[in-house]
Amino acid sequence: MLQLPPSLKYNYERLEVFLNTLPVNYCCTFEFRNHSWYNNDLYDLLEKHKCAFCIYELEYHMSPIVITADFVYVRLHGPKTKYAGNYSDETLSEWADRARLWQKNGKDVFIYFDNDQNAYAAYNALKFLEILQYSKTLSH
Repeated sequence: MLQLPPSLKYNYERLEVFLNTLPVNYCCTFEFRNHSWYNNDLYDLLEKHKCAFCIYELEYHMSPIVITADFVYVRLHGPKTKYAGNYSDETLSEWADRARLWQKNGKDVFIYFDNDQNAYAAYNALKFLEILQYSKTLSH
């Protein structure tokens, strides 16, 4: 997982050179904190190199939900404040629905909770798993 700083603006050529140096048997994910990276040329480049676009939420910002690899990588840093806050059951259910759909389409799914203030990350991860298990039970 590579996280680019908010100060680093879109540079297709630089990323392309870097991607060409990566080993082909590694799973790589890129989290772009500068919104200038959100464009179709970037998504196509990541897909060409089988690298994932990191879907993330951070302080009222939700990145585009774009799949560029055979796996999906989501980072939930907090719904309203950086690295804090508690995700609602409704929001966790929405993520569970997305995860199920992605899995149904053959994708491996990785969802990380980084809202660790007051142990919300652990609580939300457990609740997320509970929601996934409950819905799995209903579908059988």
